[in-house]
Amino acid sequence: MNGLFVFLFLLSIVLLSVVVVKPNILEKITKLKFTRLKAGLLLGGISLVCFMLIGLTKEPKVKSNSEQEAETITSKPIFTPTTVPQTQKLPTSTSKPTMTPRLDGQRETKILQEQKAKAESLTRAAVSLITEDKELFSKVV
Repeated sequence: MNGLFVFLFLLSIVLLSVVVVKPNILEKITKLKFTRLKAGLLLGGISLVCFMLIGLTKEPKVKSNSEQEAETITSKPIFTPTTVPQTQKLPTSTSKPTMTPRLDGQRETKILQEQKAKAESLTRAAVSLITEDKELFSKVV
């Protein structure tokens, strides 16, 4: 079955290149009228479907005995018992974490207000760009 899809895939690729140059060939075969675009889309779709069917109908790879043995050998971890040497525990220091200094209230609110103003100006700019795009699109359509 896989061979059939490979044959159809190769045939559709060859026909695709021929039909794009001369679409009359497909008209003689099917008795339907095709433009280059329609013929290209048809044969491109057929080749895509055949390509996917090649992958779906591919036979699974059969592992040989040596590959299965190699897989079982590497899949089993080997543990050897070892003794861990005892180390002396060093006393840990219990110092308090240092605190980062905070900004004074006025400076902090000033920074927040600046950031809020920047965000609002960016939002206004984005909204104006969107409305301009809508207007341009409506003129084009």
